[in-house]
Amino acid sequence: MYNNKFFVLLLLLFCFNISVAQKKVKKERLPRRKPSFVLQAGGGASYYTAHVNTSSVAYTGTLNKWSPAGTLRLMWYPRYRLRLGLETGFTNFYRYKVTDTSGQGQVSLQAIPLLVVWSMQVLPRLNIYAGFGSYILKPISIIKALSIQETGF
Repeated sequence: MYNNKFFVLLLLLFCFNISVAQKKVKKERLPRRKPSFVLQAGGGASYYTAHVNTSSVAYTGTLNKWSPAGTLRLMWYPRYRLRLGLETGFTNFYRYKVTDTSGQGQVSLQAIPLLVVWSMQVLPRLNIYAGFGSYILKPISIIKALSIQETGF
């Protein structure tokens, strides 16, 4: 009984402190701008963190999980803080290369994201982004056979 009253008192003091602190905050208005569309481009290195099972492959090869990644984002900037847009790009999840006496091969998994994103400007140079969507996955396999020269009769 005594503990419950103590926790209620602490909760009330905490809520009162928050409301008083909010009154002291200076309201900073962000500059108004004309509605516009903004195209943003980004790029960098990507690393695939999931395990790739290569135990069923008959030949040993090299697994590369590092790849370049790029994105394009088209955002609509209205007069308000909340912005809406579309994002797409390209990334290669992993690449597995095999070399054998009969040739060489490569298997890779590529992805193209299709996302609906929105952002909100918190401070003049600080934005928070969120979104949802899906990825189009493209498994690609390339096999290059070595040319065999035969001698004529």
